[in-house]
Amino acid sequence: MSKNHRKNKTIQTDLDDRIRRVSYDNEALEPYINNEYQCLTCGTVGKSNPITSFCFVCDADNWTVV
Repeated sequence: MSKNHRKNKTIQTDLDDRIRRVSYDNEALEPYINNEYQCLTCGTVGKSNPITSFCFVCDADNWTVV
């Protein structure tokens, strides 16, 4: 296995852990939907936290216009 492949697997594992944590943290919230933006971290389109405006799925502030 190449070094880059191990690194990508580690990044994916970290992202999966983060998504599980954020899902638990956001249980009581409804996402704000705006289909004009996509999260560049996890690929979610238009679901943001209504309080922080971060991605509702991975909690990143990494948006691009669709």
